[in-house]
Amino acid sequence: MKVPFRRDQLIEVTNSAALLVSDDSARSGASLLYVIWLGWFLVIWGAATVLTAVYKPPLLWNNAKIQGFVKAFKETGPVVFLGVIGVAAIAGGIAIVLAN
Repeated sequence: MKVPFRRDQLIEVTNSAALLVSDDSARSGASLLYVIWLGWFLVIWGAATVLTAVYKPPLLWNNAKIQGFVKAFKETGPVVFLGVIGVAAIAGGIAIVLAN
């Protein structure tokens, strides 16, 4: 059984040992490009989410779903939620970009 380990290597798992095997077909160029795009998208989306939590733009903040969230969890609930989601998206995007 072979499982992905790094960009250009696969781990071949056997009953006795795990061996690193060099394999250029582990990832094609196109799929790697999509993963990098996903990473940058997460960074940009996370930044937009954090900015929304900090500045509370009226166009987004007066949305019925956000206002329902504000009613249920007071004013700090959505701010904390959007801030945590935004920071997590930024961290995940940076990790994806740096890993590839």
